[in-house]
Amino acid sequence: MQVRNLKVFLLLVLFVVLVAACAPGHTATPTQAPQQGAAAGKWNGIPVFPGAQQSSSAMESRSYSVAGKNVGDVVAFYKERMKSAGWELLGIGKTSVKGIGDAYVLWFSKGNDLLIAEIFEKGGKVIVNLRFE
Repeated sequence: MQVRNLKVFLLLVLFVVLVAACAPGHTATPTQAPQQGAAAGKWNGIPVFPGAQQSSSAMESRSYSVAGKNVGDVVAFYKERMKSAGWELLGIGKTSVKGIGDAYVLWFSKGNDLLIAEIFEKGGKVIVNLRFE
């Protein structure tokens, strides 16, 4: 029963992520996440895939879409660039989602911060959701 509850929970999280990723976007800078308000310090130095279009932004999260690349390219970018920025990769989760394809979750740690990157393909684009926990 616990495995089923976990699956339902993960599908619910994925659904929320997909809904958030469908919002219209604007261009983000290719080297770091945009800065806004009091949370600006947290996002300093967090890499953004070159050419990514920002689709949503909140104090604790950012969402982007990347055209013309595959999921593997974007995952490799975050693994390399987060390490270069001093973040430790704690783990990677991979799953296949019907109608979407491969989906990855990467957990990074730096000091007291935990950053989670969800990366998957939808509608011919790679969606990147970054959030602090």
